Amino acid sequence: MQGAGRVVGTEIDPEARRVVRENLAINKLTEIEIPEFQVQGIDEKFDLVVANIIESVLLKLKPALIKCLKPKGKMILSGILHENETEFLANFLPESGLRVIKKLHRDEWLAVLLE
Repeated sequence: MQGAGRVVGTEIDPEARRVVRENLAINKLTEIEIPEFQVQGIDEKFDLVVANIIESVLLKLKPALIKCLKPKGKMILSGILHENETEFLANFLPESGLRVIKKLHRDEWLAVLLE
């Protein structure tokens, strides 16, 4: 990841983790880690947190995602159905300390950049 000092990615599916690690090795991307644990097990803070998963899971992971974000960091969330935008933001933003910087709509999906 050009410009990134360290990247940690999580994936719930063991087979997907195996394939990702294999592809990282083939491409010599040693700065990207795919641990066996999930985002809830990450104790570090990052300048950027990215999560692409359906909005109900994003809401469940909200505390863990926010815990991983450095002060003044940015978060990109995607996997949000456009029709659920208002409800999702009304549930995710309160008490998060984050605000919407940008929204990107593509087909029925929404991605948001938060700061």
